[in-house]
Amino acid sequence: MSREILEESGYKASATKLVTIRDILKHPYHPKTPSHIIKLLFLCELKSEMPMISQEHNNEISDVDYFSPNQLPSLSEGRTIKADINLLLHHRNIPSLPTEYD
Repeated sequence: MSREILEESGYKASATKLVTIRDILKHPYHPKTPSHIIKLLFLCELKSEMPMISQEHNNEISDVDYFSPNQLPSLSEGRTIKADINLLLHHRNIPSLPTEYD
């Protein structure tokens, strides 16, 4: 998973908690898909302070940035919805919460 985080964000990080396992058909992702897709959301801990973005080494991302939860850019709601972010923040603030399952 650490490698995937690095490839998708440019940051070194490691997963610290599985927050939820979701069937996207049971949540307001859109457009809807005809099949079940299971989504796993993790809290992660940064291991690097600066992203390592290099076009010669990574063609998946061109830039990264942080946004406050109230100032998010448009989301690709087939993959991420505001409820995902709110749930992750809730678990970050209360680490003892159990993993949620559909």
